[in-house]
Amino acid sequence: MTELGVRPLSEQAATPPRLAWHARYPVELLLLLPFGAVWCIGLACGLPANWPDAPGLSMVEQHYFGPILFAALLELLVLRLARRKSASLDRRTTALLLLLTVCSVFLHMNFKAWMPLVHPHLYDAELLRTDRALGSFVSDVVFLRRTLARVVFMAWRFDIDPLYHSLFVAMFFASAAAHALFDTPNGLRRLVVGMCAILLLGGVAYWIVPARGPFVFRPSVSYAAANAQEFMLASFDELVRTRRVAPGAFVAPLAAMPSLHTAHTLFFVWFAAERVRWLLWFYVPALLFILFEAIAAGWHYVVDLPAGAILALVVIWAVRRALPEPLPPRAAS
Repeated sequence: MTELGVRPLSEQAATPPRLAWHARYPVELLLLLPFGAVWCIGLACGLPANWPDAPGLSMVEQHYFGPILFAALLELLVLRLARRKSASLDRRTTALLLLLTVCSVFLHMNFKAWMPLVHPHLYDAELLRTDRALGSFVSDVVFLRRTLARVVFMAWRFDIDPLYHSLFVAMFFASAAAHALFDTPNGLRRLVVGMCAILLLGGVAYWIVPARGPFVFRPSVSYAAANAQEFMLASFDELVRTRRVAPGAFVAPLAAMPSLHTAHTLFFVWFAAERVRWLLWFYVPALLFILFEAIAAGWHYVVDLPAGAILALVVIWAVRRALPEPLPPRAAS
């Protein structure tokens, strides 16, 4: 049999199966490459690059890069000190996840800034009609938000205005830390890849139904939101007029549809329910408040929220297929 060019069965069994082309490369790079190509095409077509400045870099570090780095340090200090080296990500994967996070944030802010230049028609009027078609729903949400703020402040002297952003950022840190400590390395990898996929897909999805947000029609109930919206709207108008990103506006592009606050929070809740269930005691109230505040503060039309939820479900399905959880040795055999 060997003379005919057929290898012995013992050698055939020792030869690993040939992987499909998409399985030979890290999923992090396969995710980045097409969106990097879109960015290069955009520059070639005359769209402006949105480069980070000092304030933007600080926000990015706190919001996106910081949680991943924090999770990596937790693994180093806790898991490895406990002699559980097999339960932590290897250096190559950690470096790829950090690279993916940095590049995804940069590309997301560029795609979001390009929204009115790629698709100049704004659909705020049409989306406002969908809000009005719900009857008094939006006005009821605004009334409940005002009442909640008044009751909480009178009872505990606590201002809930900053909670929309604070809870959102806290979920990034809590998810990265909890999945680093209590999940498998693949579970943490799924979390980071999914988080970045939402940024990349969401940035391009803004081009489909461009809109600024309902705050252009009604005042926000949150002073923190109103101050941010005023600056973001001025930067948006300057970008449309000059085709240049305003100084200090790296993290201030304006876009409403879909709601990535909804997409990210639902994504974190889903993975917490699967892997680290005790997080739900914090995450479910945070998710409800973020959805509630997104409408009341004028950041999003109601229809933006289910659009964000659909994006989250698509990403959840995709990362589970791209990064399946390895079977235990006994099950795999």
